[in-house]
Amino acid sequence: IIDDAVDVSMDEGAKADKIDAATGNVTIEGASVSGVVSGSNVTITGVEEYATSIGGDVKFKDTLDVTAEDGAVDIKGAIKVNADVNDVSLSGNLLTLGSIDADYRDTTIEFSEFKGDLEFANVAAVTLNLIDESEVTVTNENLILSAVDVEEGSAFTVNGKAKITDISGDGM
Repeated sequence: IIDDAVDVSMDEGAKADKIDAATGNVTIEGASVSGVVSGSNVTITGVEEYATSIGGDVKFKDTLDVTAEDGAVDIKGAIKVNADVNDVSLSGNLLTLGSIDADYRDTTIEFSEFKGDLEFANVAAVTLNLIDESEVTVTNENLILSAVDVEEGSAFTVNGKAKITDISGDGM
Protein backbone atom coordinates (compact mmCIF):
# COMPACT_ATOMS: atom_id res chain seq x y z
CA ILE A 1 0.00 0.00 0.00
CA ILE A 2 1.38 3.36 -1.04
CA ASP A 3 -0.38 6.26 0.73
CA ASP A 4 0.09 10.03 0.64
CA ALA A 5 3.05 9.88 -1.71
CA VAL A 6 4.16 12.89 -3.69
CA ASP A 7 5.00 10.92 -6.86
CA VAL A 8 4.82 7.18 -7.48
CA SER A 9 6.49 5.25 -10.29
CA MET A 10 6.06 1.49 -10.76
CA ASP A 11 7.51 -0.56 -13.57
CA GLU A 12 8.37 -3.99 -14.96
CA GLY A 13 6.67 -6.55 -12.77
CA ALA A 14 6.21 -4.43 -9.62
CA LYS A 15 3.07 -5.09 -7.55
CA ALA A 16 1.10 -3.03 -5.03
CA ASP A 17 -2.21 -3.35 -3.21
CA LYS A 18 -3.22 0.28 -3.82
CA ILE A 19 -1.74 3.68 -4.67
CA ASP A 20 -3.05 6.89 -3.12
CA ALA A 21 -0.84 9.74 -4.30
CA ALA A 22 -3.50 12.39 -3.83
CA THR A 23 -1.25 15.35 -4.64
CA GLY A 24 1.29 13.61 -6.85
CA ASN A 25 1.78 11.98 -10.20
CA VAL A 26 1.41 8.24 -10.69
CA THR A 27 3.22 6.31 -13.43
CA ILE A 28 2.55 2.60 -13.91
CA GLU A 29 4.42 0.77 -16.66
CA GLY A 30 4.24 -3.02 -16.82
CA ALA A 31 3.12 -3.29 -13.18
CA SER A 32 0.03 -4.45 -11.30
CA VAL A 33 -2.09 -2.79 -8.62
CA SER A 34 -4.78 -5.00 -7.11
CA GLY A 35 -6.85 -2.08 -5.74
CA VAL A 36 -7.47 1.62 -6.32
CA VAL A 37 -5.03 3.97 -8.07
CA SER A 38 -5.40 7.66 -7.20
CA GLY A 39 -3.30 10.67 -8.16
CA SER A 40 -3.19 14.07 -9.77
CA ASN A 41 -1.79 13.02 -13.16
CA VAL A 42 -1.99 9.29 -13.82
CA THR A 43 -0.12 7.51 -16.63
CA ILE A 44 -0.62 3.79 -17.25
CA THR A 45 1.34 2.06 -20.01
CA GLY A 46 1.38 -1.53 -21.21
CA VAL A 47 4.72 -3.16 -21.99
CA GLU A 48 5.34 -6.32 -23.95
CA GLU A 49 7.12 -8.32 -21.23
CA TYR A 50 4.84 -7.63 -18.23
CA ALA A 51 1.08 -7.43 -17.78
CA THR A 52 -0.24 -4.07 -16.64
CA SER A 53 -3.41 -4.40 -14.60
CA ILE A 54 -5.46 -2.32 -12.20
CA GLY A 55 -7.93 -4.30 -10.09
CA GLY A 56 -9.81 -1.31 -8.67
CA ASP A 57 -10.88 2.17 -9.75
CA VAL A 58 -8.57 4.78 -11.29
CA LYS A 59 -9.13 8.29 -9.85
CA PHE A 60 -7.34 11.42 -11.01
CA LYS A 61 -7.56 15.19 -10.67
CA ASP A 62 -5.88 16.54 -13.82
CA THR A 63 -5.00 14.06 -16.57
CA LEU A 64 -5.26 10.37 -17.28
CA ASP A 65 -3.18 8.84 -20.06
CA VAL A 66 -3.55 5.10 -20.71
CA THR A 67 -1.57 3.50 -23.56
CA ALA A 68 -1.89 -0.16 -24.55
CA GLU A 69 -0.06 -0.40 -27.86
CA ASP A 70 3.07 -2.44 -27.01
CA GLY A 71 1.47 -4.45 -24.20
CA ALA A 72 -1.94 -5.06 -22.69
CA VAL A 73 -3.54 -2.86 -20.02
CA ASP A 74 -6.55 -4.14 -18.08
CA ILE A 75 -8.51 -1.75 -15.84
CA LYS A 76 -11.15 -3.82 -14.05
CA GLY A 77 -12.68 -0.99 -12.00
CA ALA A 78 -14.08 2.34 -13.13
CA ILE A 79 -12.16 5.32 -14.44
CA LYS A 80 -13.46 8.09 -12.14
CA VAL A 81 -13.16 11.76 -13.07
CA ASN A 82 -12.73 13.98 -9.97
CA ALA A 83 -12.62 17.55 -11.33
CA ASP A 84 -13.88 19.69 -14.22
CA VAL A 85 -11.97 20.05 -17.47
CA ASN A 86 -9.95 16.86 -17.21
CA ASP A 87 -8.18 15.31 -20.15
CA VAL A 88 -8.54 11.57 -20.64
CA SER A 89 -6.55 9.78 -23.33
CA LEU A 90 -7.22 6.09 -23.88
CA SER A 91 -5.20 4.51 -26.67
CA GLY A 92 -4.32 1.13 -28.07
CA ASN A 93 -6.13 -1.97 -29.20
CA LEU A 94 -4.75 -3.96 -26.24
CA LEU A 95 -6.74 -1.91 -23.72
CA THR A 96 -9.58 -3.45 -21.68
CA LEU A 97 -11.80 -1.16 -19.61
CA GLY A 98 -14.56 -1.77 -17.08
CA SER A 99 -16.40 1.56 -17.09
CA ILE A 100 -16.02 5.33 -17.04
CA ASP A 101 -17.76 7.51 -14.43
CA ALA A 102 -17.41 11.23 -15.26
CA ASP A 103 -19.36 12.48 -12.22
CA TYR A 104 -21.19 14.98 -14.50
CA ARG A 105 -17.88 16.81 -15.09
CA ASP A 106 -17.02 18.78 -18.23
CA THR A 107 -14.46 16.33 -19.58
CA THR A 108 -13.05 15.32 -22.95
CA ILE A 109 -12.28 11.64 -23.46
CA GLU A 110 -10.22 10.69 -26.49
CA PHE A 111 -10.09 7.13 -27.81
CA SER A 112 -7.25 6.29 -30.22
CA GLU A 113 -7.01 2.82 -31.79
CA PHE A 114 -9.30 1.55 -28.99
CA LYS A 115 -11.57 -1.37 -29.77
CA GLY A 116 -13.94 -2.51 -27.06
CA ASP A 117 -17.15 -2.44 -25.07
CA LEU A 118 -17.67 -0.34 -21.97
CA GLU A 119 -20.27 1.27 -19.78
CA PHE A 120 -20.51 4.99 -19.07
CA ALA A 121 -21.97 6.66 -15.96
CA ASN A 122 -22.76 10.33 -15.34
CA VAL A 123 -21.40 11.52 -18.71
CA ALA A 124 -24.00 14.19 -19.59
CA ALA A 125 -21.28 16.90 -19.85
CA VAL A 126 -18.67 14.71 -21.60
CA THR A 127 -17.28 15.06 -25.11
CA LEU A 128 -16.01 11.86 -26.74
CA ASN A 129 -13.47 11.94 -29.58
CA LEU A 130 -12.85 8.74 -31.54
CA ILE A 131 -9.74 8.77 -33.74
CA ASP A 132 -7.35 6.32 -35.42
CA GLU A 133 -9.93 3.65 -36.26
CA SER A 134 -11.37 3.34 -32.76
CA GLU A 135 -14.45 1.17 -32.28
CA VAL A 136 -16.32 2.01 -29.08
CA THR A 137 -19.47 0.10 -28.14
CA VAL A 138 -21.47 1.50 -25.22
CA THR A 139 -23.31 -1.18 -23.25
CA ASN A 140 -25.63 1.17 -21.29
CA GLU A 141 -29.39 0.74 -21.58
CA ASN A 142 -29.71 4.54 -21.53
CA LEU A 143 -26.98 7.04 -22.38
CA ILE A 144 -27.02 10.84 -22.07
CA LEU A 145 -23.92 12.44 -23.60
CA SER A 146 -22.96 15.99 -24.49
CA ALA A 147 -21.06 15.37 -27.72
CA VAL A 148 -19.31 12.73 -29.79
CA ASP A 149 -16.95 13.30 -32.73
CA VAL A 150 -16.14 10.22 -34.80
CA GLU A 151 -13.22 10.43 -37.23
CA GLU A 152 -13.44 8.57 -40.55
CA GLY A 153 -12.57 4.92 -40.02
CA SER A 154 -13.83 4.94 -36.43
CA ALA A 155 -17.17 3.66 -35.16
CA PHE A 156 -19.42 4.52 -32.20
CA THR A 157 -22.23 2.13 -31.27
CA VAL A 158 -24.78 2.37 -28.46
CA ASN A 159 -26.58 -0.87 -27.59
CA GLY A 160 -29.46 0.92 -25.82
CA LYS A 161 -31.18 4.30 -26.09
CA ALA A 162 -29.07 7.44 -26.42
CA LYS A 163 -29.59 11.18 -26.11
CA ILE A 164 -26.58 12.96 -27.58
CA THR A 165 -26.63 16.75 -27.93
CA ASP A 166 -24.02 17.01 -30.72
CA ILE A 167 -22.83 14.32 -33.12
CA SER A 168 -20.13 15.12 -35.68
CA GLY A 169 -17.44 13.51 -37.84
CA ASP A 170 -17.10 11.38 -40.93
CA GLY A 171 -17.17 8.02 -39.14
CA MET A 172 -19.97 6.26 -37.31
